Amino acid sequence: MVTVLRLRSFRIVIYSNDHPPPHVHAIGPECEAKVALGEHGEHPRLVANHGLTRAELEMVLTEIGEEVELLRQLWREIHGDA
Repeated sequence: MVTVLRLRSFRIVIYSNDHPPPHVHAIGPECEAKVALGEHGEHPRLVANHGLTRAELEMVLTEIGEEVELLRQLWREIHGDA
């Protein structure tokens, strides 16, 4: 697991032994969400939510959206072109 970004009380991580399609996990205190990064030109989208509030989800999705190109690049560096 590689922490690639920190957002307030959340760590955005990419698991080194994870599977395509490219996605990240937002891990907070006793909660986690999985967010698909999509292809170039697409917006990140929520795949699974385990305990984040609506406000937390909005913040996480907004921040991931602002850093999506960097996160896609990091996914490629960790997993190759998947």
